[in-house]
Amino acid sequence: MASFWGCPRRFGAAVCAALALLLAVDGSLRPAEASGPVMRWERGTCSRPLYFGITPDWPPYQYVSPSGSPLGDDVALIRETAKALGCPLVVEITSWSRLLSGLLSGKIDVIGGASWTKERARNHHYSSPYRQETLGLFVRSVDVGKLTLTGLSSFIGTPLRLGVVADTYIGGEYEKLVDDPAFKKIVVEDPRQDQFALVATKRIDAFLTDSGSGLYSIYRNGLDDTVTLYPGYLLDNGPVYYMFGKASVDASVIPPFNKALEDVLARRSAAGTQQ
Repeated sequence: MASFWGCPRRFGAAVCAALALLLAVDGSLRPAEASGPVMRWERGTCSRPLYFGITPDWPPYQYVSPSGSPLGDDVALIRETAKALGCPLVVEITSWSRLLSGLLSGKIDVIGGASWTKERARNHHYSSPYRQETLGLFVRSVDVGKLTLTGLSSFIGTPLRLGVVADTYIGGEYEKLVDDPAFKKIVVEDPRQDQFALVATKRIDAFLTDSGSGLYSIYRNGLDDTVTLYPGYLLDNGPVYYMFGKASVDASVIPPFNKALEDVLARRSAAGTQQ
């Protein structure tokens, strides 16, 4: 099942209409004021369906088809894991900022592609890690030969504008610089996961994001001749996890979820289908 809230205009009328139809037919979106009982692991199964939230613009991990169906590696993996657990899964589609607020309020149980931080761990449970994230800088192809970027500090004192996704963990180097007033001047925060069109149209000069998603997105959007991954700058951002909201998911769910997740990853690895 899938539901949607807050359709951005950039997805177009057709996609938004399809997503709205899914919600109208499915009726699976829980009320904002009450997310229902806390999910527990009882008698070898989940006490209720698991509500998994995704953003629609982060391929190949999380995105929607033209008809509004949720797709992506994170979606496929948790579907397989939930099936192994015997837990019904409901996929909810919205913006990244609403996913985070939904976890805190209990409207959403779990999201994917989350980095571990001490601050987040106060209000969330984490699964076992399921992939490594590598960050890259995406710039206009015509600018590659003009730039000398050895790190994020290279942006300080230049007229360059660096785009980042708001409310995300973007690595230790960024965290060390983010409070520097000189660095803040060049950072442009935006809630969108897909900011490559902003690079192409010169609204920003570089976009710091997951390198795999970036390469996939520029090809998918026909921007691979205009926007490119800057050579020589790749940053290991560590593992990513499924992140559960403590407001709606009891800690008893995490060990069996991790066991099922690790079993799925092991089977995929053995079969040569690890994503």
